[in-house]
Amino acid sequence: MSPTTTAAVERRLRVSQDIEVSALLLSPASPRAFYVLAHGAGAGMRHAFMEAMAQRFAARGIATLRYQFPYTEQGSGSIRCCSTRCAPRSRWASRRPAASR
Repeated sequence: MSPTTTAAVERRLRVSQDIEVSALLLSPASPRAFYVLAHGAGAGMRHAFMEAMAQRFAARGIATLRYQFPYTEQGSGSIRCCSTRCAPRSRWASRRPAASR
């Protein structure tokens, strides 16, 4: 690991009452912002692109949280739920009008 590389911390993230998924939290010492970074349908949170983006954000003082969607966590190639149920939502995001999301 180079001196500019930060190690991600493994976490579990509850996305509904009965579903938890794996997550990676990567944070510089004093982050100035926090960004939730979700993968696409073709790659998981550990994909080289996702790792590179998280490292680039960290180098700029931005913490990231990457997580697996439940269908990825289960090893399924098909999406079995809608994004509003699967994606973790902050209180801030849930209070914003739908038109501004």
